[in-house]
Amino acid sequence: NGVRFAYLEQGNGPLVMFMHGFPDNAWTYRKQLQVFADAGYRAVAPFLRGYAPTEIPADGIFDPIALGKDLEALIAALSDDGQACVVGMDWGGTSTFQALATAPSAIKAAVVMNTAHPIGILSNRKDPEFIRSIFHVFFFQMPGADSLVNIEGLPFVDYLWKLWSPTFKNDEHLRSVKETLSSPGTMAAALKYYGGLTDGIRSGLPMNEM
Repeated sequence: NGVRFAYLEQGNGPLVMFMHGFPDNAWTYRKQLQVFADAGYRAVAPFLRGYAPTEIPADGIFDPIALGKDLEALIAALSDDGQACVVGMDWGGTSTFQALATAPSAIKAAVVMNTAHPIGILSNRKDPEFIRSIFHVFFFQMPGADSLVNIEGLPFVDYLWKLWSPTFKNDEHLRSVKETLSSPGTMAAALKYYGGLTDGIRSGLPMNEM
């Protein structure tokens, strides 16, 4: 799909794709890669478009259609039979929803976590509690959000992890996430996903037909 992807992998056999979200990176699946490799699978966790060391797309597009095409192309490039099982978290879930809609034959089975389906977003948009729970979606689209989030130490990353996973304790992984997001251009790219999602919903992209 016009982007060079970096990915982690372990094992040989049928392909299982592990797709991360924000604020995260491919290393979140380090334990799952080992388990699935031991079970006889080729387990692959790519860094999503714009997340170093994967390239930042020259066209600056981060909408769900692009994410779905990325997943389709990765499956085609990495699988022996053009198919894979997919596990998607957050933006990885968005890419999975999109690929299920546009290339269902490429996905044998899918698990989607912590990802609002576009129809669910539309149906819940009048619920104040729901809107409060996804405040970051709107905040990240505000002018100047990049300069407020992309500051030394990335404290906003710490805040979101504490908010969403209050019992999580893994300083090594958080350092890895911050290293990824601190790479030149990565944070700006990661925040563009949010505008891509809302623009897609407003314009009625094919994901609304899922």
